[in-house]
Amino acid sequence: MRRISLLPERAQKTLSTLVMRMESGELLRSMAATDAGGDWSQLARRSAYARVREGWAMDIYGAQPWQEDGQLHCDNAVWIVSGFVHFGWDLPANLVPTRHCPGKCKHKAPCDPACLDSPEAQALARQHAAMKAMHCLESCTENSSVRTGVHDKVQEIWVLMLKSAGFESVRLEDRSFDAAATADDKDHRRPDIVCVWGGVRYIIDITIAWASEMGAMEWRDVGHDADKAARAKEKSYEEALKREAEGGHGWLQHVRGREIDRFIPIAYEMCGTWGTAARSFFKFVVKCAGSEGTRAAELYHWSAMTFGGHWRRRVAVEIGRGRVNCLGRSADPGYKGNSNPSAETAPYELR
Repeated sequence: MRRISLLPERAQKTLSTLVMRMESGELLRSMAATDAGGDWSQLARRSAYARVREGWAMDIYGAQPWQEDGQLHCDNAVWIVSGFVHFGWDLPANLVPTRHCPGKCKHKAPCDPACLDSPEAQALARQHAAMKAMHCLESCTENSSVRTGVHDKVQEIWVLMLKSAGFESVRLEDRSFDAAATADDKDHRRPDIVCVWGGVRYIIDITIAWASEMGAMEWRDVGHDADKAARAKEKSYEEALKREAEGGHGWLQHVRGREIDRFIPIAYEMCGTWGTAARSFFKFVVKCAGSEGTRAAELYHWSAMTFGGHWRRRVAVEIGRGRVNCLGRSADPGYKGNSNPSAETAPYELR
């Protein structure tokens, strides 16, 4: 009993964390040991793990698929593609895109071996399949509308979340922002969301970094691509924010009669990882929402055990659905002239 009293606060949680750190360290050591052999599949898995080891990318696995039309529903294809993106797992044949992209995209994947009767040939075919899938997810021009649709869905989720948290004057694509810009101002901006909390007007713009700069053997900070996209957003808004601070036509220079502005770039990666600024602002929103244990869930349109947990999963599920839609479009035999013989699956088989 005397020794128990000497334990620090929350000792059990500290011990549990140490176990997780030891297991993670063992995993990294095993990955490093296999890198020396140059096995492509191991390098791909390490690259995938490096992108999602932190940063809330795994929130999708906490979603509850109760109803097919539910906000948190994930079908089999969503789980399988998430496993491919997060852990480098092999995709089943019916989820591998065609070698030739449909439509106007000129990308052409390498030809598979004519005979798959050796481990080397099978490994090469799996590598080609992964290359096809990553092209469809990251850079295929035919999926631009899919990526835009995912952005719009995430935008709607943030609007609902901010209203639930108690933010005021939540507006979508507010036309009054940067109203002083003229036709000659090429840097005119219209933010995705504008809202107010505590005398501060938050200017929010959402972006998703679908492509990654990360090579197979590179190890970098979690959220690297998202943070890079966030920095680009900050730079693109510099002049617009200056015009807002000055007040524009009809305002006295440097005098404003409204809230202080703060720009928030909400950036994600294709794997579901959140950028640093997005995670920080989300924690602030959760804090503004009040004590999660005392909020009456039936009074709001969220149903998870915690306010923050629900919205994080909503975002993860929406990005996960977008990943499947990118592969589904490339597998659709009726999309923009893609012939039936070249299509390896029909879109309904992806579900």
